[in-house]
Amino acid sequence: MIDFQKILVSEMNNQNLSCSDLAIRCGLTTRAIAYYVSEERTPTLESAEKVFAALGFELVLVKKSSDGKEGVSESSFR
Repeated sequence: MIDFQKILVSEMNNQNLSCSDLAIRCGLTTRAIAYYVSEERTPTLESAEKVFAALGFELVLVKKSSDGKEGVSESSFR
């Protein structure tokens, strides 16, 4: 499980971003970012993807097979 808030705060500090700076970059409200920073709310998957993209990350989901190996195929989504 990822610690969204920890990554968010760390990257905002590393990139010298305020909540309003990040909100503009990702198209969310400043209040939403402030909620995520303070852990008052948890973002939806869609919002988390926008925030990560604005910070320079790509959110990737990988399905584990029944044998425990990880793997994903683009064709499995078509």
